[in-house]
Amino acid sequence: MTVLASTGVLSYGKQSAKGTAATTWYRHRATDIDFGPVQTMAAIPLEVGGTVVPTGSYKQGAFVAGGATLHPRMEGDFGWIMEGLMGSVATSAGPVSDTYDHTFKFATDNASLPWMSVRKYVPGSSTMGEVGVDCKVASVTMSFPQNGIMQARVDWLGITPSWETNPSWTYSDGFEDYTSIPVTSQTDCSITLPEFSASELPVTALTVTMTNNLTTPQQEMVIGSQHPDDFAVVSRAATIRATVKWSDPDLYRTLYTGGTGGVAWSDACYYSDFKALVQSPYNIVGTTPYELVINASNVAWQIDGPVRLAGGDLLMLNLMGTVVEEDAGGDNYLDFVTRNGQVNYS
Repeated sequence: MTVLASTGVLSYGKQSAKGTAATTWYRHRATDIDFGPVQTMAAIPLEVGGTVVPTGSYKQGAFVAGGATLHPRMEGDFGWIMEGLMGSVATSAGPVSDTYDHTFKFATDNASLPWMSVRKYVPGSSTMGEVGVDCKVASVTMSFPQNGIMQARVDWLGITPSWETNPSWTYSDGFEDYTSIPVTSQTDCSITLPEFSASELPVTALTVTMTNNLTTPQQEMVIGSQHPDDFAVVSRAATIRATVKWSDPDLYRTLYTGGTGGVAWSDACYYSDFKALVQSPYNIVGTTPYELVINASNVAWQIDGPVRLAGGDLLMLNLMGTVVEEDAGGDNYLDFVTRNGQVNYS
């Protein structure tokens, strides 16, 4: 019997506390889901006593890991992932009635992340549910292609796995449809380095990655427990990669020499802010579209490889930016602002 994966479901929810599974669940369509339990095993060491092969194995413990590749909907449910990624969310009124702007950024304690529960529904003649409790978002990579739809890769790391047979799960709402997915060909979409130039960069590909480096399952194993004890944030970093269609050498020379007319290499790094705006072709209400804005206040930029001259090809400039701290508190590091019709994330 062949079982198709298309009726599977990824769902997730914010926990009220560590050790308490989520009670409200949200689901999101995905192109690939590889979240699930992981168990570690080891062989009994070779011993003196008459044999040259392993005599047995034992289980060391279990946890949950993995994630999903999806096309984010700005309508609402993706925001719970963004809060898990960044740590906090603040909501304000949008530009017109019944629209809201949600700013996802670091919490005041910039190492603080909420606990989440994550589930995967596995179809078949006897369906199965895989559940992970006490999960944290380890990373999200957002990709913006030429005149295409936004894509994101989300990864979680969690403490406790469990299973359900023929689960009858319920969700807060239905699957959100395609209408709120950002499409990069929308005319109001733009990529800028405002401190370098108010003009838009002619970007042909953009990737933004936010990583929360967590303690590893092995580090968190303690005697007397079969699951990790915790997952703490040891560092956080955001990187930006962009391919820019070459129009003039101004940005290239600025990054190497410190100025558009520089002729000698400068030992000073070049810093600029960064802003990316993408929109859906469909509207929340009236003429106000769904929207995502990414703001980084202080980015160290470098050229990612030499300018390549190739016959029959365009001239491109590859950039890589590392987002660095601007203020002592660190909460003004990076933010993601979504505009939709959802009232809040409380």
